[in-house]
Amino acid sequence: VAVYRGWADPMAPPDHVVALGEELTRRKADWYLTGYGHAVHAFTREDADDRDSGIAYDAHADRRSWRDFTGLLEEALA
Repeated sequence: VAVYRGWADPMAPPDHVVALGEELTRRKADWYLTGYGHAVHAFTREDADDRDSGIAYDAHADRRSWRDFTGLLEEALA
C-alpha cells in the first residue's frame, strides 16, 4: 500500500495518519507513506484551487508523487 500525502492536508490530520499506519502494520500489510511538504489535499489535481479550504494543486508535489509512483510500479513489475 502506498500513501502519498500532502503534509499540510487538513483533511488527514496527523493522528489519522498514525492510525492508518498502525492499522496497516497490524494487518501485516506491505506499506509506506510519503509526505510532501507544504502540499494540501488534492495536490495532484490541476483544477484544485481553494487553499483556504485545504484543497490546492501543487506542481512540485505532483511531479514528486508521480516520480515516486512510477518507481513503485517499476519495482512491482520487475
